[in-house]
Amino acid sequence: MVRLSVPLSWLVRMWRRTLDRIRRLTHSRAAWMLGLIALVHFWVFSYQPGINNPNENVRFYMTAAMVEQHTYAIDAMRARWGWTNDAAVKDGHFYSAKAPGTSELGVPAYAAYYYGCRALGVPVDRVAALWVCRTFASIVPALLFAAFFRRFLRRRTPAEADPKETLVDATLVSTMLGSLLLAYSPSFVSHTQSAVVAFVAFDLLRRSRAEERSGSFRLAFAAGLLAACVTYFEYPCAPVSAALVFYALVALRPSRYPFFALGALIPVLLVMHFQWKTFGNAFTPGHLFLEDPGFRAQHRTGLFGLNGFHTEGLSLLTSPGYGLFPLTPLFCLAPLGLVILLRRPRERLDALVALAGFVFPVLATISFAHWRGGWAVGPRHIAVVVPFVAWFAYEGLLLLAQRGRDLAAAIALATMLVGLFLSGVPSLWYPHVPEYFERPLPQLFFTLISHDYAPLTLLSVFGIYGSAALAPLLAIPAWLTLRLVAAARRRLLVLVAAAALGLVLLLPSLVVSRPASEDIRRGTRFITSHWSPAGHDRVARVRAEIGGQNDPKRIRLLAALLDGEYRDAEAAAVLRRLAP
Repeated sequence: MVRLSVPLSWLVRMWRRTLDRIRRLTHSRAAWMLGLIALVHFWVFSYQPGINNPNENVRFYMTAAMVEQHTYAIDAMRARWGWTNDAAVKDGHFYSAKAPGTSELGVPAYAAYYYGCRALGVPVDRVAALWVCRTFASIVPALLFAAFFRRFLRRRTPAEADPKETLVDATLVSTMLGSLLLAYSPSFVSHTQSAVVAFVAFDLLRRSRAEERSGSFRLAFAAGLLAACVTYFEYPCAPVSAALVFYALVALRPSRYPFFALGALIPVLLVMHFQWKTFGNAFTPGHLFLEDPGFRAQHRTGLFGLNGFHTEGLSLLTSPGYGLFPLTPLFCLAPLGLVILLRRPRERLDALVALAGFVFPVLATISFAHWRGGWAVGPRHIAVVVPFVAWFAYEGLLLLAQRGRDLAAAIALATMLVGLFLSGVPSLWYPHVPEYFERPLPQLFFTLISHDYAPLTLLSVFGIYGSAALAPLLAIPAWLTLRLVAAARRRLLVLVAAAALGLVLLLPSLVVSRPASEDIRRGTRFITSHWSPAGHDRVARVRAEIGGQNDPKRIRLLAALLDGEYRDAEAAAVLRRLAP
């Protein structure tokens, strides 16, 4: 009995401690915020096979090839699942032209799914495998970063700041749900991963420097690993890795340099091995061997495609339709926050390095002929800058809070809600906006939403499709609004001021000054005609209701819906059924 009493009492104590931790967690504001962010990421599964997304497919093909055939070549995957762009060809074999980081990060998840299917005797389903890779290689890192970034913001908040929790949450929501990160966190691409590792590496080095370079060997190793991973995930982010390396020379003790270098060596060797085995040279990326002759010619001019300064590329920051600052207006406070940081001697170097983490990717992107980035939400090629800009913006928001609590609450509320609308809606509905949509919401998304074109959601399991399946997510901005307003002293004034400011911020992105161009009409036709899941939109439902009958009311409604989607030929064919 004595032998059993010790472990049993220990188990009882552990059980009570666990329950106590769970109880504290459920009452934790951080847990609720991170839970809401996770809910948004898992609620929607935006998958549009009709566009054959090369940015995701070529990475996914490489992951599958590595697991199933232990090779980088994606020949067999292209034969099984179809052709995809962004592939490089060398010696008769096809490879991913992307940096290998995302593909290799997805290997454990794909392997678990693949060998699990083999053990159970069931076939591998491409869509299910993609969901597994997205979840563990994209969504989970994004959620871990959300927890990290919230702690970072809280550490940056003075104890006397008022209201500190609401400003932290508003900044976190604007960054994770109201910026272009939401478009790529749930996708098997590398934009969010590069942003995550860049900022975490920066913060590790910043903390080491703030502690008089007393960082541990493990911290130096982790910082080096993450700094090199920026390029491991995204080739164009190499300047950010270089900035972090120079920062490490100042932030770390010289005795820590070897450990930083050892950490950085791991992703560097992985990239070199990939390039050596695929393109015959450890220092040659796949862009020089792109299958598409037009893209190949672009990357062979200048330095890997960097062929001059394209001033029109600055619209990546300012355009009402796809610019970084208009789509996430909280970031407009970033210049104010940067000035504040530069005026603090102890943080001046940190601010300059973070500024380099913004300036270098922007300069590199607008020096590339294909600076716009194709079908995307926001400026995806500079996604790595988002956490740095968010930090600057938060510092600016804190300064405003010192000048006036209600002023800061109104600005935080307005910018957060506008970001959720301008960035969050496209990111969830259709994160592949063609370049010629200058105002995506009025030109495309209002039609998609009103005609019930919606992606798969958790409610699809219960047979609920269409725009109504995303309506429960409206509870999130409503709850956040209540929390922000509750923290204000003059609540009605905050609501009125936030509404007025939000309207001013929204108008430039909603006003369309000219009729739809032929590109917009053709793009809308393509998107609605190739929508997945098919058969749940209003056009499909009205077609099913008409069947073989000649109901004039229904036929006119169907023609009007098709006309609203610029499917003129189909609308005319439907109306011919009414001809005597």
